[in-house]
Amino acid sequence: MMGAKGEGISLQVFAVILTGVALLGFWAICREFLLLARLRRNGVRTTGTVTGHLRGSGSVDRPVIEFSDRHGRPVQYSPSWGGQNKFVPLGNQVAVAYLADDPRKARLAGSETRRGSLVLGALVCSVFLALGLLLVTGVLPQSSESPLFSPDADSAMTWLVALAIQFPGVLMIGYGIRRLRSLNALRGDGVAATGTVVRVFGEGDEEERQTVVEFPDWNHRRIQVVVSSPSRSVTVGTQVPLVYRPDSPENAQLASSSDANRSLLFGGFLCLVTVVAGGFILFS
Repeated sequence: MMGAKGEGISLQVFAVILTGVALLGFWAICREFLLLARLRRNGVRTTGTVTGHLRGSGSVDRPVIEFSDRHGRPVQYSPSWGGQNKFVPLGNQVAVAYLADDPRKARLAGSETRRGSLVLGALVCSVFLALGLLLVTGVLPQSSESPLFSPDADSAMTWLVALAIQFPGVLMIGYGIRRLRSLNALRGDGVAATGTVVRVFGEGDEEERQTVVEFPDWNHRRIQVVVSSPSRSVTVGTQVPLVYRPDSPENAQLASSSDANRSLLFGGFLCLVTVVAGGFILFS
């Protein structure tokens, strides 16, 4: 009895935390969405120059962009990637949009019309918020005495959970196909290069470990790219083969297709298991 009660209390605490995280995520997304909307309507566009870089946290170095506002005053801005994760070489000219009354509120020009990442983040927060509220309100069972998928369970809730399980699997399939097509295209017209690992982050299996690789492109500019770790033996200072297009070296990938294909097969297997599990729940 006490065990079931303790389990229910633990799930309630988890549900409250889950709901709080989802609400914080919604707040951050809404704040960014409103800023992008203001930039789209009233933003001032100008050109900035990459004058330096800040060390990235689990990613490539972020550029420091310097531009002049409409009064000629210098302003420095460093974007937080939020999913773009592309390296911008030193000296590159980039388009910037900023608010006339507060030039420090700036974004890379064009980002105010790309709302896909915000919509995806809102969908993820919606799933977390829905599960959290359902647990808090008691719609979902909170003890092993009332299993989630019992004959008495609500059918709509079964659909919701099944679709939530399948959603990551479908995303993984789409990402895997896109990455494989990109890698195959690079084999034909790509430029070979040798990069040096400057950072390794992520724990667990090889597929979960990421590395930041730095290399000089054909124009001798310093470029960084995030790639999946080729093996557990890769450490800082290890040299790895890369291939890239001359017009977009920031999209370089590992030249060894066997490691990339192994990663894709592993992700596809996990995706298949996820989809099958969701279908079993849905139709059982």
